[in-house]
Amino acid sequence: QHTVQRLNREIRVWLDLKHVNVLPLFGTTMDFGQFPAMVCPWLEDGPLTSYLERRNDSLTTVERLILVADVAVGLQYLHSQTVVHGDLSGSNVLVQPGGRACISDFGMSTLLSELGGSTLPTSLQGGGTLRWAAPELLDLQVPDNADNLRKVVPTPQSDIYSF
Repeated sequence: QHTVQRLNREIRVWLDLKHVNVLPLFGTTMDFGQFPAMVCPWLEDGPLTSYLERRNDSLTTVERLILVADVAVGLQYLHSQTVVHGDLSGSNVLVQPGGRACISDFGMSTLLSELGGSTLPTSLQGGGTLRWAAPELLDLQVPDNADNLRKVVPTPQSDIYSF
């Protein structure tokens, strides 16, 4: 129940985010299962990783730099709104018409895994993609000054590392 409340809070935050380099959330529906399904625009060019594989030979240096700048500006906007992505990778950046990038799936990976999503070997416990994770996120519990264990959570700095 607590995780569902956190998911609903994250959805409300996402609904308020308005930036050209952040995928908009139109709303949610409960028509596809026990958890809310998020309704977003469909972007035909798909994730950045697939886009780069398809267009590798035809993308100019300028087009590549525009994609990088779009992700940087979108990430800066998220951080200015106190939103940490926590799983930034080419799979969570979508390409809009005109070859512009927008960030998607921010703040959801940890919550969705808590709701019972499967954890793959390429994923961090609690969400996130291992390949792009900041080193400090690989040990999810570290001792604090009093030798208590505290959970390591993604930060703006770990987002920058993933970028």
